[in-house]
Amino acid sequence: MNSTEPNQENPYGYTPTKAVCVIFLVLLGLTTIVHVVQAFYFKVWYWIPTTCLAGCGEVLGWSGRFWSTINVFNSDAYTIQIVSLIIAPTPFVAAIFTAFGRLVLLLGPEYSRITPRRYSRIFITLDILCLVIQALGGAQASSSNSATDSNAKIGGFIALGGIVLQMISLLFFILLACEFLIRYKYNRPVRTPQDTYRYVGGERRGTDPKIRIFIKGLAVATCLLVVRAIYRTVELADGWNGKVIHTQVLFNLFDATMVFLALFTMNLAHPGYWLRQRTPVSETERLPLDNFPFMPSHEAPMETETTLAKP
Repeated sequence: MNSTEPNQENPYGYTPTKAVCVIFLVLLGLTTIVHVVQAFYFKVWYWIPTTCLAGCGEVLGWSGRFWSTINVFNSDAYTIQIVSLIIAPTPFVAAIFTAFGRLVLLLGPEYSRITPRRYSRIFITLDILCLVIQALGGAQASSSNSATDSNAKIGGFIALGGIVLQMISLLFFILLACEFLIRYKYNRPVRTPQDTYRYVGGERRGTDPKIRIFIKGLAVATCLLVVRAIYRTVELADGWNGKVIHTQVLFNLFDATMVFLALFTMNLAHPGYWLRQRTPVSETERLPLDNFPFMPSHEAPMETETTLAKP
């Protein structure tokens, strides 16, 4: 809100805790630096304008909150944090969509309801739309003079629409991903392999432990972002003067912590290391898959590695 005088209302409803701001600045800064290093080291170039950009947006937003600890009525600081922290995770969601599309290409597109390329086209298009809507809403709300004026309310509803659309796209993505993994497990393709891309190996086969770790990491990161989206939906639906948006601990727990844990999870489950393209070595080298619930119970040839994580 465009308020600079101490006698005006506090746009936060509280004064951001300086120690908390420092902690999240350090944590988010470190995970972002690691993501940048990993992107260059593994040459996963699509990771830079997505995950790395999201991390930078989070750092910018928390810098605004730290600035607000000095003067909670500073409109520039509030605008920076409200806009940045609403839209920052959106590019990260695009990275998850893209990475899963490459996983589909690796394991077998015939088990997927849509092709790997369409994962990127459909979900990233939705992601960009969410980004634009959220940015417009955040900018509209932050330019208002009071949490109760029409600009703030309109901006809140616009941002809420972007968050809800993002949550719907995430849930739709989760449904498609679950269907793909179940179909892969039980060998029930949507179409014959001849109707899809010619994927690596040219035959149905299992995955090694690296692929399993990547799938688990991607699932955890996605669920964390869904939790964050649910919180943001409740927050914005409650209004700028609502109890949710004026409760600092809820924001720290369900926004900042969820985003940090999601970014950190993908540091550990980075596609540059875990998501690999394989070529069968021999029929005598097999990998048991019975102990992994998302994978088929048959055995498959071990494979040599070349990176599939590159765009």
